[in-house]
Amino acid sequence: MRCFRIPLEHAALELDTRNRLYNEIRKSPGLHFRELQRRISMATGALQYHLDYLEKRSLIKSERVENTKRFFAMQTKRLDGEEQIMPFLRQEKTRHLLIAMLSGRKNTIQSLARKTQTPYSTTSRLLDKIVDAGMAQKARKRKQIHYTLERPESIGQMLLAYRKSFLDELVDNFVETWQELKT
Repeated sequence: MRCFRIPLEHAALELDTRNRLYNEIRKSPGLHFRELQRRISMATGALQYHLDYLEKRSLIKSERVENTKRFFAMQTKRLDGEEQIMPFLRQEKTRHLLIAMLSGRKNTIQSLARKTQTPYSTTSRLLDKIVDAGMAQKARKRKQIHYTLERPESIGQMLLAYRKSFLDELVDNFVETWQELKT
């Protein structure tokens, strides 16, 4: 009798729990540990075990962004810049700030703080992080600093592609407007 070996990827995903976890990471790249835990209702130890298992088999990879570990599926088609941009889009205040920057022309700290209803100091801190990550540039025009996104098309595509994973009405509104502009 001949014995056929199941490819490692399939064997690793044979377990229903692991398969659900992998699929959640695949459809929502950049999720952090606690959000994964909420979405698939798994105990902390079990989740950590399965994440380690999938990572050792190169099905997922983790990226540390500041103090947060974020997870990405390895064997899926990715959008350009996904690993850099998705961690920012996963944070609600930063996501709203990026959407405001995509939607507006005069992107100063004052106008962005007003649009996002976020305190000036928080807006300034988030903009500094976005600039430090190379996602935007700042330039002084007259007496104000203006911010310009480096890859607005990529950010818009990610909001569109992963719209359902954000659970955010602002994203839905932006995507509808974005699609109308593209047609």
